[in-house]
This record gives sequence, C-alpha cells and structure tokens, in this order.
Amino acid sequence: MADGLTATLKQYLEDAIGPEYTERLVSAELVGRDFRATRLPVEFGPFRRLCEWTVAWCDEGFSPHLVIPGQTTTADIHWWMRDKARELGLACEFLPGMRINRQGQPFPTNSPKHSILPGDIVTMDAGLAFDLYRSDYQRTAYVLREDETEPPATLRQAYADAIAVRDKCIENMIPGDAGSVVWQRTIDWATSQGYDIMYPAASGRREVITRPQVGVYGHSLGNSTHDIGARTAVHWPVAYGDRVGYPLRANEFYSVELGVVTPIPEWGGRAVFIGIEEDVALTEHGVEFFAPPQNELIVIPS
Repeated sequence: MADGLTATLKQYLEDAIGPEYTERLVSAELVGRDFRATRLPVEFGPFRRLCEWTVAWCDEGFSPHLVIPGQTTTADIHWWMRDKARELGLACEFLPGMRINRQGQPFPTNSPKHSILPGDIVTMDAGLAFDLYRSDYQRTAYVLREDETEPPATLRQAYADAIAVRDKCIENMIPGDAGSVVWQRTIDWATSQGYDIMYPAASGRREVITRPQVGVYGHSLGNSTHDIGARTAVHWPVAYGDRVGYPLRANEFYSVELGVVTPIPEWGGRAVFIGIEEDVALTEHGVEFFAPPQNELIVIPS
C-alpha cells in the first residue's frame, strides 16, 4: 500500500475492516520513501557513469565547434543536445534549457530568435535518463569578446561568489538534519553576507535585478529528477509538500541546486544570474561529487 491507494479504495478498505481496525492503520508513505531513496553500494557506479556522461554532454554543448558567436542560438544548442542524447542511446530527462544573460537582461529560454554574442553569459540546465536513473546539472559559460583572453574580473568574481554559496550549502548538509534546516542555515549565512533571499516563484532568471540575491532549491534525485526524498528548500507546501521536513540521510543522492545574483558595475549595476547544480551522494563522511564540479566559468572563444 505504499503506492496507488486512492481515496475511494481507502474508504473501501476502512468500510471492510471496520472502525476498530481502521484506527490501527498507519501511512506507509515513509516506507515507500526510504525504500526508493536509500541507495545500495552497487548503485553508485552506474549513477556515477550517468553523471559523467551528463557533464561531458553539457561541456560539448558549449564547445567551439558547436557555438559560433553571432550565428548559434540557444535553440540550436537545445536541439543538438536532444539529438546527441538520442544518438548515444540515452534520453533527456527533461528538455535542456539554455538561457542568455546579456549585460543583465535575461532572454527567453531556448530562443530561436536570439543568437549568442560575445560578452554573453549562457546558462544550461540539463539532465539525462539511463535505465532507472536520472541526472540533473547546470553549467554556465562566458563568450569572449575579440580582445579578451578570459572573462572580465567582475564575472569571474561573481562565479567565485556562487561557488562559495555552493560550498556553504554542502557544509550544511548533515545526515539527520531536515531539508528546511539545511536551507535556513545556508540562507542565514547568505543574508549575513549581504544577500537578499530569492524565492522559487520569483527567480532572477527572468527579470532584470540590481540587488545581490541567493536562492537554494536542492532536492533528492536518482530515479526522478526531483525524487521522493528530502528537499533543501523553503517551506512551500503547495510545491514541495512535506519534503522540506524530511531529514537528509546518508547513502542517498541529492542535487545541490542554487542560484546567485550578483550586480555587475560595468552593466550599470544590472545583475548576472549564476545557476549552480551538481549531483552528489551524501555519506556519513560528507558529500561526494559524482562528476567533476564546475568551479569556474566555461569559456567560449569568439
């Protein structure tokens, strides 16, 4: 009864067994959660391979042979990634999302109308499906201008600041602590650093922002992109149900997902959105990345 018991069937069951035994019924939801979310040692290898494939797939999506500034659109990358996944015998767990941020102005996701230009920040959100496993990653690239050999110092610092938030969130991921507790500790630290809180329903991906903000949206994953276990997120029952109250548990897989918005002086104070997402295993000894994490901006030459 861990799955598939509708309200009508529950009423039928209660009518059949009567009030005395109905009072003894206990929800099996958490049994189903723990059975699905707890990972055996044999599962780590296949999931690690899927994550490594995903990161390589994302990296190739930002490669110079694919991205030609002034010509390639985010829609072009989107369709290439779908075709590549199919060619490899894999499936896209969700439609890959590519977004341009041009001097603080976010563009529509996967737009066929906007070519990627020098000076753009491009964020990718993508995941692959293989057998019963699902991955979920974000990667961020900068397109060099003709006279540049590396991203501007302000953008490098913005990315470093986002990594600092990621590392603080990972530090706070302690087995046994509720997802909402991990979220609150991370947000308390972020606000002490001068950040505003960015809530999921008001993401900095879609609007021009001029204030530093942090949003943390971590979640369980493995058999689904957003799986049945704990979420390290704000208490938002309409979206997350009880999952922010679930404890993080060792030997489970999680996405460390967050967004950091940093104003850029040369953009007139308009902000860049940096999306971070890495798939990890939580163990008794801490967090282990399944694939090499992105620690600096990917560079696309002009």
